[in-house]
Amino acid sequence: MSEHPKSNSGRAVDELADRLIEKRERLHYFVITGSAGVIAFTIANLRASPSGLGLGARVAEFAGGGVLLFAGAVALFAIFDRHRVYADYLDELAGRRSAMSESDVRSVRSRFAKRDARIMVLFYLGVVVLAALNAIATVR
Repeated sequence: MSEHPKSNSGRAVDELADRLIEKRERLHYFVITGSAGVIAFTIANLRASPSGLGLGARVAEFAGGGVLLFAGAVALFAIFDRHRVYADYLDELAGRRSAMSESDVRSVRSRFAKRDARIMVLFYLGVVVLAALNAIATVR
């Protein structure tokens, strides 16, 4: 018996969706590990700096580190949320749950897109603050 062409197409779409989810998940893991790496490098570099840094530099250090920690936390939550939505999708395929309406799908996609943009903005902001702080500490 041959399969219906649409089922092959559906599997191809599912494979593409799985790859996209995997790539986004890798990006989120990069943000998490990158944030931790930048924070660790900054702390080690500033602690090893022979010149004492003022209060403003310490505030910038905590602000940049806080922003990076927050970016990592949001990225971790995004991974969790995507897994939850994917589990809901698998439940729909198995018939254990009714399909989402088109407006719900658009709402979820919009939420994910906005969150991904916020994660990247937070990550870049934290990296820029800590990179500038490292540059200032190195010049002194």
